Amino acid sequence: MKPLALATALSLCAGAALGGEPKHPTTYVLLVNAVLDRQTFPAPHPEGKVDAEVDISADGFVVSARLRGSDPRLVALTRSKLARVSLPPPPGGRFHLRHRFVFAREGQAR
Repeated sequence: MKPLALATALSLCAGAALGGEPKHPTTYVLLVNAVLDRQTFPAPHPEGKVDAEVDISADGFVVSARLRGSDPRLVALTRSKLARVSLPPPPGGRFHLRHRFVFAREGQAR
């Protein structure tokens, strides 16, 4: 996520940082994308991408994910990471989100 988009998401979510929750779905999407963009994956792995359709529960955990990727190893890495990631609780309960993980050689999803 670009620094300006992250700064915008964080400023719009100031209430979430103080114990509230983000009220606008677009703000929530920006916040979750920022969290997912910062996930790291063990290297070495092949270059490629994984498209994820994720359902997030009211408590911020991924309850289901449909993944499609350019390499089965990348899909497995992404599935494992999503099973362990803790996201901000969505406004109004469950939330459906799409996210693309892009893998580069240095081991960082971008």
